[in-house]
Amino acid sequence: MVRHQIECANRTPHALMNGVCMHTCTKYLHIQAKASDCHNVSYDHPTEGDLEHDGYLPSDLGIGSGDYIDFSVCVECGKIRNWKPLSDKDLAEALIPEYDDPEE
Repeated sequence: MVRHQIECANRTPHALMNGVCMHTCTKYLHIQAKASDCHNVSYDHPTEGDLEHDGYLPSDLGIGSGDYIDFSVCVECGKIRNWKPLSDKDLAEALIPEYDDPEE
């Protein structure tokens, strides 16, 4: 298990465990939207260049799926609730379903 220490936007130190915010958040801003398959997600991949996805929201991003964006943000520390860090490979696989990792 990896523990790190970070500072919230309000300068309150708190722990990260495996990259996930362990701050005891009590106030959340909930964000929900329906976009009818009109999402655009892009990422500047370090080796593959610009990756872009149009259409339904990929579910692997952790902010919703399909037609819906649905997530919560802690208003105290600014982190997305239950966010898990995504590697370059995770993002490539989410944005390009037929992605084949050259490292494997």
